[in-house]
Amino acid sequence: MNKISDAMKTAGWLLPTIAFVVIGLFTCLASCFLCEAMACVPGNENFQGRVEFSTLARFFFGKKGHIIAQIFINVSLQFLNIASIIISAQVMDDCIIAIFKRSCGVSMYPKVAWTCVDKPGDGASPFGGTVMFVTAGYIATLGLTVPMGYLTLDENIIIQVVCFGFLLLVIFNWIITFLKAGLHAEWVPMVGPDLSNTLANVLFNFGFITTVPSWVNEKKPSVRVTSVLLGSVSTTCVIFICLGLFGSMAFKFVPGSDLLSTIDDSPQSNLFNLVLTYMFPIFILCFSIPVYSIVVRYNLLQNKVCSKNLAYVFSVILPWLVVIPFMTGQGLMEVINWGSLFFTSVANFILPFFLYLEAVKFRENWSTNTRLTDDQLN
Repeated sequence: MNKISDAMKTAGWLLPTIAFVVIGLFTCLASCFLCEAMACVPGNENFQGRVEFSTLARFFFGKKGHIIAQIFINVSLQFLNIASIIISAQVMDDCIIAIFKRSCGVSMYPKVAWTCVDKPGDGASPFGGTVMFVTAGYIATLGLTVPMGYLTLDENIIIQVVCFGFLLLVIFNWIITFLKAGLHAEWVPMVGPDLSNTLANVLFNFGFITTVPSWVNEKKPSVRVTSVLLGSVSTTCVIFICLGLFGSMAFKFVPGSDLLSTIDDSPQSNLFNLVLTYMFPIFILCFSIPVYSIVVRYNLLQNKVCSKNLAYVFSVILPWLVVIPFMTGQGLMEVINWGSLFFTSVANFILPFFLYLEAVKFRENWSTNTRLTDDQLN
């Protein structure tokens, strides 16, 4: 969301708009097909049971298909988790510098030492090219999010509602800021010179389909699944397109910048915008980390992949260990971007359609006398 305006500035308004509409349509279809496949599982016609994404793969694909799907689903979620942890820790370090005038940590390279910085760096991390083992921002982010990873989605709902309210506040403030800055249609070409980031940017903003079964399992029975999906995806598409168009018409972006930093460096910058600059990644990225962890845990436990304690290690602890040496490096972020693009695309936009096709075949052949396989019974 933070880079949509920059993407429209470089790619033009036409192709990103088409991409948002098409990917949004595919997102809605994939989510509905996934829910339809859930309803095809015997005893879950009205979502009265509990069927996770990987459970669907085991039921309709069998053992081998389930293993492959489990890998794509969980790796996709963990890639998103790792990227969110790195960005949240870096922003938290910036926030600590702004409040306490410095942030410190233990460096690994070029030497092992206690290292402190008193201003943001030129790169994503205030520690620049120094490879850090741990930073104050990392510890603060860990302490804020890890406890929530041990809860359920239902127990996290109050936090998510607060985050949604904050998101609405941010969007409203951005729109007002755009209008105050003035809109210049001539700044945004119909087709721009650089289309390289368009598809990845759009896909990442719609990479939530893997969490849909977990939401369906915990929603209230009165909630209409199709209506909620159609309404939320349609509204999201409109918001993304409006933010992209208005933001690119209001500001000139320097290469590599995002909307938050551009507003912060503009004449429209004020204390309120500065607070939102630091709070946006924390509320939007930081508090999405527990959600992904919980969904990974649900998929592992329902399919008896490992014990409960090991599921907590894989879902909650492992991503925090993986990111430790790479919080200031750019190499891992490139791997994450391309890796998550591959795994996210398969898990969110390919598997749901294959599951739906298998579910339709199963429903056509299903009767009360149908004998289920061991994978389907377990």
